[in-house]
Amino acid sequence: MNVPMQLSAMTVSALLLAGCAALPGPAPGAAPHPGAALEKAAADAVAAPDDVTSQLRYRVERERRIWTLVQQGAAQLDLGNVDAAAASFAEALSIDPANARALEGAQRAASAQPMAAAVEAARAQAKADVNPAGAIDTLNDALATDARHAEARALRDELVVTQERQRGRPARTLAASLRQPISVQFRDQPLSTVLTTISTLSKLSFVLDKDVPQDLRATVSANDTSVEAIVDLVLATNHLEKKILNDTTLLIYPKVADKQQQYRDLTTRTFYLSNADPKQVMSMIKQIVKTKDVYVDERLGMLVVRDTPEAVEVAERLVIAHDLPQSEVMFDVQILEVNNSDALNLGIRYPSSISASVAGAAGKAGTLTWNELRHLNGDKVGVNLGDPVVTANLARETGQGQLLANPRIRVKNREKAKIMIGDRLPVVTTVNGNGVVTESVSYQDVGLQLDVTPTLSQDGEISVKVALEVSNVVSTIKTQTGLMAYQIGTRKAETNMTARDGETQVLAGLINRNEQARGHAIPGLGDIPILDRVFGTRETKTTTTELVLLITPRIVRNLPVPAAHVTEFNSGPQGAITTAPLVLQPAPAAAPRVPAKPAPTFEFSQ
Repeated sequence: MNVPMQLSAMTVSALLLAGCAALPGPAPGAAPHPGAALEKAAADAVAAPDDVTSQLRYRVERERRIWTLVQQGAAQLDLGNVDAAAASFAEALSIDPANARALEGAQRAASAQPMAAAVEAARAQAKADVNPAGAIDTLNDALATDARHAEARALRDELVVTQERQRGRPARTLAASLRQPISVQFRDQPLSTVLTTISTLSKLSFVLDKDVPQDLRATVSANDTSVEAIVDLVLATNHLEKKILNDTTLLIYPKVADKQQQYRDLTTRTFYLSNADPKQVMSMIKQIVKTKDVYVDERLGMLVVRDTPEAVEVAERLVIAHDLPQSEVMFDVQILEVNNSDALNLGIRYPSSISASVAGAAGKAGTLTWNELRHLNGDKVGVNLGDPVVTANLARETGQGQLLANPRIRVKNREKAKIMIGDRLPVVTTVNGNGVVTESVSYQDVGLQLDVTPTLSQDGEISVKVALEVSNVVSTIKTQTGLMAYQIGTRKAETNMTARDGETQVLAGLINRNEQARGHAIPGLGDIPILDRVFGTRETKTTTTELVLLITPRIVRNLPVPAAHVTEFNSGPQGAITTAPLVLQPAPAAAPRVPAKPAPTFEFSQ
């Protein structure tokens, strides 16, 4: 006799507490070396291939070991220990060559040496050059091969912040002498006088459009400020704009629409999107940047923008912040259905009826001659007690059936993943229209169906919406028209739960219990307790089916949040799009200055 295995929620919980409830945590009773627990679980699984508990423990120990090795490798990479990181990732791949996180880590380890060289080169560039643009370009090229390199990202963000602080309005095409500091004091002076004075001090030439009003006046007080910043301030307060003609010449024109169309140069920039929807990005650029000339090619994921250089720079940062790879989760699902049956048939089965018959010389039952009837005796009477007369039932039957499914599915953040394991039953329906009978066939899914929808947060929490349904055909029904219909039994559970990366959650207790009892006894005597097994027999049958779901989410890729200079930056006043604010920036420290003489100063008042 076999004893049925009762796998209930309590059993599974005890198993998880013994080693698989929280994969990152250490197992009780640590083995001499880290892989000993996996080796023992693997040996047990090989020795008992049909034992569900051993197979389940092996899977959990394997995933635990891989998770630990990947975390160790990532930590070693952050510390700069490339060889140790590569060894951890290689060991993880020896256990599961297709593990996505281990493959990604191995690629990062392989590119760590070139990344380290690029970071050192960028540091040297940043020290040798006042403008960090070259170092930023070096880091951007390196990050194109490994976007997750922490040191390179941190250095790039630091240099970008330094660049943002150093620059006011970009002066890449003006002479370096225009970044020398001067001090001026103008009180209600004509614009022509102000520009002439600035030209005298800085050797900067001005060309004025014919429509610049001649009666404009300006009041400016600036100390130790670059020439370019003073010019920008004077133009902004008089509703004027400038265009750089060469490194020492500026064109001044009114800030009106027709003059802007006449003088302002436009930049055309093509963006190739990898993840974002081009139509959504186009809508965002039109709404925020107010760009009118935007073209979308959905086939290539391409977006073409034509606008001012300042507006294109703002659009570029918006595209960088929006075109991010979607987070992904790998679900390791283990579905266990255990069917246990226990049947007991114990007692003595007596015949349910006794029959008697008579037979004459002819041998035909129930037929006698008159003479035979007159001399009827026991020789002519036959009694039928059944065969066998008495049966002693001493039977107990047990059985267990186990169905284990272990699918893995990878799904993007906020997308639904669906697993269906079962059959599709045809359902035929007839339609009678105008005397014409037509048949149509539809299909009903029967089996195991699992729907999961993950929602990832930046802190590693995973909110999972789970819907589990198990159905089976209970019986087949034949209709009056001869069509077949099915009675389908189902068990369904829906829930929302939260888990961390690598944490196993259990959904159990979906139990279906069916009990049957029937007996056969001598009337009266069979109703007496204890004697009912002597003067009769009783048969009981209990069938229990339990469904257990173990689900382990693992973050394959989380959302890479852009740096602060991408998510937050100055985009100019309400009427103009630019990343350079209108502020008076002090001259760069590296600009040539004469220590013995103060900055040139001019004061004019009327």
